[in-house]
Amino acid sequence: MGATLLLLDVGNTRLKWRAVDGHHGFGAHDPEGWVALDDRNADATLVAAWRACAARRASISNVAGRQAGERVVALLRTSSAGIALSVLESSRQCGAVRNGYGDPASLGTDRWAALIGARALYPERELLIASFGTATTIDHLSADGEFDGGVILPGYALMRASLAQGTAGLPLAHGDYQALARDTGSAIVTGITHAQAGALERVRRLCGWDDANEADQHGQRVVLLTGGGASSVAPLLHFPATIVDNLVLRGLYVVARETLIRE
Repeated sequence: MGATLLLLDVGNTRLKWRAVDGHHGFGAHDPEGWVALDDRNADATLVAAWRACAARRASISNVAGRQAGERVVALLRTSSAGIALSVLESSRQCGAVRNGYGDPASLGTDRWAALIGARALYPERELLIASFGTATTIDHLSADGEFDGGVILPGYALMRASLAQGTAGLPLAHGDYQALARDTGSAIVTGITHAQAGALERVRRLCGWDDANEADQHGQRVVLLTGGGASSVAPLLHFPATIVDNLVLRGLYVVARETLIRE
């Protein structure tokens, strides 16, 4: 397998990457990795790893700002001077997915890529896509491919830090999830976890989803979870949900593949 395409998801706190065959998609043994964005010591490691991949193209989603984007591009140029770069921009439509934002470009490219990746995995399904990272996002995609909105709230780590910074008596919590906690640390961990799961449950109800509905029972509606916090939330939900790793990278691949097909 030739790793002809390098996919990069530059998030708020992490950079995740995967090298894939540009024509055959994700494989079981694709080179991949991640680093914390604040770890400058990782730059040499990234360059070495990307050089070993020998990718001819790179596709990037960046929501971490201009400085982070420039750093990533510089590292890519160092790893391969001739590599062709493509930076994802949110648009009105990409394939079967239509962007319902009034200003399509203002939608974060991570959410846009996740929508595209989800649609590719589950065509003709109505989807709720919940990403649990630095921020938690929950987006709705209709069965015919219309993204008609979503919500953004602080993720687990941000909620935890805000309580420690904004209160005199609540520490940076260390505890265990309990249905009803009996120590302060666990009460904070439990409250945050309830908030993450509860946001998804509420959005699901607002979308009119019902466990007794025939569409839900026959798999015509699917809840997808992604991001580092997905495995913590999934067991608390009272409805089925599927965890999909690297949904942003999957969406980047779908977009990049269209370019490769045309060449």
